Amino acid sequence: MFHNKGKNIVFVRHGQSIYNEEGKFYGWSNPDLTDLGRKQAIELASKIKDFINPDIVISSDLKRAYNTALPIAEVFGLKPVCFEDLREIRNGDWEGIKVEDVKNLYPEKFQEFLNEPKTFTFPNGECYLEVYKRAKKVFDEQLELYDSIILVAHYGTIDALLSGIFFANPLSPNSFIARNSTIINFEIVDGKALLHYFNV
Repeated sequence: MFHNKGKNIVFVRHGQSIYNEEGKFYGWSNPDLTDLGRKQAIELASKIKDFINPDIVISSDLKRAYNTALPIAEVFGLKPVCFEDLREIRNGDWEGIKVEDVKNLYPEKFQEFLNEPKTFTFPNGECYLEVYKRAKKVFDEQLELYDSIILVAHYGTIDALLSGIFFANPLSPNSFIARNSTIINFEIVDGKALLHYFNV
């Protein structure tokens, strides 16, 4: 995909969620933001206008992402447009279970997850490539329509997308570790991605 005109993009990982705080796998589970997470979203909204003036704010439909996107969109007089395909990687049987408990209950699978997180398929869940394919479809469609986009999503979704965009390989062993409620700003010009800010 090539563009003669530069596209300004901001990716945002949601603020701290309840399951973040509790140390659980959560994927497609739908915990809301903590009080800190809501505060993070409001603080982010106050500074994001220094990086972008978006045509659209798109978000995962899960509460932790949508409720991060909401104050951001309001700054620009917009409403977030939600897409199920921007959800986090589906953790399947591990959803809602504390990391330490998964480690004890499924020691071999857990070690496999630690060793090869991007090729690992969660039991009755997804792998990175599946996340990338569904999220990239949404991103590409919106990129065709708009020149300036804010995307609010999740750790795995953002890592898969950025790995595909910058390394041409969503399964790259290198990772983009997005912190909660921070700005990742890049530009796409003539099919080339230029990273400007990461985790600010």
